[in-house]
Amino acid sequence: MDLEFVLQALAILFHVFFMVLYPPISCFLVYKLLTGGYFTILLGYLIWLIYDWQTPSQGSRLSMFLRRAYYMKLCQQYFPITLRKTAELDPSKNYIIGHHPHGILSFGATNFCQEYSGFSSLFPGMQSYLSTLKMNFWFPIRREYFEFLGVTDCSKNSIQYLLSQPKKGTAVAVVIGGAEEALEAHPGKHRVVLKSRKGFIKLALHCGTIKPVLLSSCQAVAVLFNIFVILISPLLILYYIYYIFIYTSYWWVMMLYFLWYLYDYESPRRGSHLFMCLRRCSLFKCLADYFPVYLKKTAPLSPRRNYLIANHPHGITAAGLFANFLTEATGFSDAYPGITTYPGTLDINFLFPFRREYMLMLGAISCGRESVKYMLSKPAGGHAVVLAVGGAEEALEAHPGASRIILKSRKGFVRLALICG
Repeated sequence: MDLEFVLQALAILFHVFFMVLYPPISCFLVYKLLTGGYFTILLGYLIWLIYDWQTPSQGSRLSMFLRRAYYMKLCQQYFPITLRKTAELDPSKNYIIGHHPHGILSFGATNFCQEYSGFSSLFPGMQSYLSTLKMNFWFPIRREYFEFLGVTDCSKNSIQYLLSQPKKGTAVAVVIGGAEEALEAHPGKHRVVLKSRKGFIKLALHCGTIKPVLLSSCQAVAVLFNIFVILISPLLILYYIYYIFIYTSYWWVMMLYFLWYLYDYESPRRGSHLFMCLRRCSLFKCLADYFPVYLKKTAPLSPRRNYLIANHPHGITAAGLFANFLTEATGFSDAYPGITTYPGTLDINFLFPFRREYMLMLGAISCGRESVKYMLSKPAGGHAVVLAVGGAEEALEAHPGASRIILKSRKGFVRLALICG
């Protein structure tokens, strides 16, 4: 696996941790320090907090060093987060930038609190500030982290303070739909929440100029979900099974599942449990649009025959194979009516409870010889088994600008295709 990709994933996990998990953890740590005899440490920080309380409302403590930190670059490259210039900004004026959509974690809004999407280069002489809810500055350490990034309080007084400074060239980004808009983050839709939220327009008219910004978050959610299912969910599933068995009274539920697991054990080798409604989920369309993944038809396929499709390259997470053949995001059924795809994968991917059902409902099957032969021997036709012929080993050869296929000792699929397809 590419080291850069691993570092990017770790950077995103850290960001998610800081945004979602850190607040309750920080409250717990304060409680432990308070009850563990470390009151003097908390007292010292409390004195600093009182002294520094108004800073988020008075321009924060912007540090360009942190904005240019390598960690910020990794976060920006992961999605990637891009900033497209569509209008000039006069550095002799101040601006309010209306950002939409909010999304789940507002990753797009980080254009205005890091330098790797090039805000300062695109708009020389301008200094951007990202505004957020006051409550985000309640949690120790995280408030200082936000202040150094140039994040400010989104209240009227805070924005007015920044835009009223004698030194011009200030741009305050406001997520105009607010946290309420996060509930409207649905793939393929952009719904802005403006009712009772028009105060920013009055401020813009009074202090500066308003500029709208549109950035998509549904694609980021789709990619994160896919990475979670592939890399993280197996470990979480095993942990929760252990927890349910040992620490709860619902062990019998897991026993029922394991009876089903034994009964259904051969399904990955017998055609799966394909559920087309899941394949058509709009979340997968966002996943395909993110990269983007396309399906280009170069030859017709007769629905009266069976086929073995060789997919290359494998890549890190096989996103091309996933989007084209496990989902309807790129329109395979429209391009080849009467043909149903069944991508093959390693048997280990069907070992983890619950995730195996997800894979089976998407139409994934075992890539073993017997499994492939079973599908290609069906007399009705219209079945296409898809194999990443280079296998997982080929993932190590995933380098930008290079496509290296691994075929040594992997030619069995050719014999199967000649016999059955």
